[in-house]
Amino acid sequence: MSTSEHYDVIVIGRTIASLMTATLLAKRRLRVRVLDTEFPTEPELPPFAMQTTPLLYTVMEELGLVHDLRTRLVDDPRGVTVALEDRRFTFHAEPKLRARVLGEVMPGCETALMSLFGAIEEYGPSLNTMLDGSQELPPDGFRARRQYEKALESCAASDLIDDQRLWSTERPVRDMVHALLTAAGQRSGLGEYMTPAALRTLWHLCYGLPCLRQGRAGIVEMLVQKLRSSGGTIEDQRYIGGLDIRRKRVREVETRDGASFGADFIVMSGGDGALGALTGINDYQGPRDNSTQISVPKSERPRLLKDPCGWIPEAGTQYSIRLDGDRMQISWPDTQTPPDLDQLMPFSDVVPGAITQVPGDSAQRLDDLELFGSPLRGPLKNLVYVGHSVLPGLGFESDCYTAFTAATILERAATSRWPFGKNI
Repeated sequence: MSTSEHYDVIVIGRTIASLMTATLLAKRRLRVRVLDTEFPTEPELPPFAMQTTPLLYTVMEELGLVHDLRTRLVDDPRGVTVALEDRRFTFHAEPKLRARVLGEVMPGCETALMSLFGAIEEYGPSLNTMLDGSQELPPDGFRARRQYEKALESCAASDLIDDQRLWSTERPVRDMVHALLTAAGQRSGLGEYMTPAALRTLWHLCYGLPCLRQGRAGIVEMLVQKLRSSGGTIEDQRYIGGLDIRRKRVREVETRDGASFGADFIVMSGGDGALGALTGINDYQGPRDNSTQISVPKSERPRLLKDPCGWIPEAGTQYSIRLDGDRMQISWPDTQTPPDLDQLMPFSDVVPGAITQVPGDSAQRLDDLELFGSPLRGPLKNLVYVGHSVLPGLGFESDCYTAFTAATILERAATSRWPFGKNI
């Protein structure tokens, strides 16, 4: 199959992280084309961390989208639903309202709650200097490792390395933490002990989920318009069919309708799971989640059940819930049992859907602070990963950090005169 066009970078996936990367590269005068897949490459996480991501406005300012982003913020931040086996409540964004609700639903846990929020305030913002785009992370090379260690010396969260500090000895508090982390997609923090990545996620959630006009779709639309006006190309009807890999490099990207495009570099959202789905190679397949969709009238839904929701029907089992009208989607790791819906709410008119498997998260530990789910540089010589697969559970921070870092790496590689500059 002949290659009709050649690009500096081909971006795979129509996610916020991949579109940010493509738009940044187009603004930096690289030839970019975006191709989507016929399967979702990233989970549908709520749009949190917009108030606490240090790199967000740096990226948006470069793209000229700060004003556009601010005009999409509407109403007050929303809370997160926490559904435990014996109580259901909202984790509010407003501190005084949150404190009042937690005091009512967790009587006798005041000391444990004060200790928890003290740790969140102490360690949550301490990662700003590591995630502001100035460091070459994650540490998947000697130079990057040295940069990482240097940044670690001045990071307050480094105190948590090899320090077994319990979330709480109070079970309701611990279950609340696990439900919040589940709703945010931060699976690495679901153990008994605090981790910097999990504390960072809680720090983001404490400032609430912003209400966005048109939600994530509005942000995607905004980025698509900016990408096109910056000279980039994005396909609306054409989907990727496969990858032509030779000598550990992606030489061509093939589409379902028989077209083929060449590129010096590939950017992909979805990590090893998406790469495995496109190549059919089991070595790249990531772990998977189970997901079921049900239909339930709003009138049958408890008043305090709102999107997003973390559900703990019993100790040690976590489920995330997404609500859209009368539709409800419940996701859980394939190592856990399917949910008993009667424990969530008393249904009288429920139409259950089929259980399917979707790409899950990797629990692989790559760094001392357990921030990264996978390296930014993929297993192929000219492949870069972006999004949730790299920084799981950090919301917009995952998108902004990976997009900005990937764009910087690829711009440097594309303009290098060194003979091996095409290897990132």
